[in-house]
Amino acid sequence: MSNIDYFFPNFNKEIADDLYDILIFFDENDELLSDLKFYFSTFAIPILIFHLVILTRKSMRHTSINVILAGLALVDILIMFCNCFAFYRYHLTRYLRCDNFDGFWMIFLVLVHDSLNQFMVRLSTWLAVGLPFLWTIIIKFGVKYISLKTSKVGYIFIAVLICFDLPFTIAGSIGNKIEIIENDILDERCGLPNFTYTSYQVGYPEWTKANDFEYFRRYVFVDAIFTKHIPAFLSPFLTVILIREMGRLKEKRNEVFRSESCRSQNNQTTRLVLFMTIFFVIINTPLGIFRISQAFFLDQHGVLMILYNISRIFEAFSVINAVSHCILFFLMSKKYRITVSSLFTRSCKQRVAVQK
Repeated sequence: MSNIDYFFPNFNKEIADDLYDILIFFDENDELLSDLKFYFSTFAIPILIFHLVILTRKSMRHTSINVILAGLALVDILIMFCNCFAFYRYHLTRYLRCDNFDGFWMIFLVLVHDSLNQFMVRLSTWLAVGLPFLWTIIIKFGVKYISLKTSKVGYIFIAVLICFDLPFTIAGSIGNKIEIIENDILDERCGLPNFTYTSYQVGYPEWTKANDFEYFRRYVFVDAIFTKHIPAFLSPFLTVILIREMGRLKEKRNEVFRSESCRSQNNQTTRLVLFMTIFFVIINTPLGIFRISQAFFLDQHGVLMILYNISRIFEAFSVINAVSHCILFFLMSKKYRITVSSLFTRSCKQRVAVQK
């Protein structure tokens, strides 16, 4: 059986040849795709840490919106560290051939990493969706229910999303197991001839293989719907409602204050929400399509590998989406800029005091 027939068994020859060329292209650029996500992540980590520090300042953390933004920043930071772990493991396994990176505890660590990463990605997605939802509720009912603006509501909101996320993580984790690949002997060039070691890999329990992997098909389908498609639909829908409520609020304020600064501030807030939503939809909609497609191609190894590699490209650019929260908030939130300025001003004053 040729490689083309193995990877694309149910396609006609012309389509299979084209798909195989795409697969070869991704294979030749595999290292570049791995590096892309890593470089984006290392660039994003210090920015997101700074963003988190600002949002947790005393002047910022008393509102529910800022608590959710801080939670989103923390989750995104953890995702970036997961990306770095995947990068280092990829390169270590390629270049340090004398070390066994397929040992039991390393594969166990990989499973933990994958589960944690999926948990954080889902949580980050729903936190991003929850922002316009809670913002709309606060604008519409904040005067009547002042407690909606308090930080306690933000913590409760995050806790509810965590409880919603956990069943998906558990369902994905129980469908994996660690199994032995082979017992091998290290090469003599490694300096340890006749040293036997055991290699492991991530496998699947027998019950998950029943009915042509029906469990995984259902899990991937449901996960794609709730993790990507519903958020990608809800985000612009909630944003439209939020912008309408902001418009009504702006009209009321203009009637009271009649000031250009008030109008400018509201326009900036509207643009902030709009830009964040556009970035979110552009990244998550394709990822949802690729994810749900996996449920229909579980027996097509080549198609799965192509979908996986395309998803890696969008996941790399999702890092830019995470950084955009910090940049847009800095550009469009006056309170955020004041907090940043006060942080550096205080630091300079303390340095001068120490020198004196």
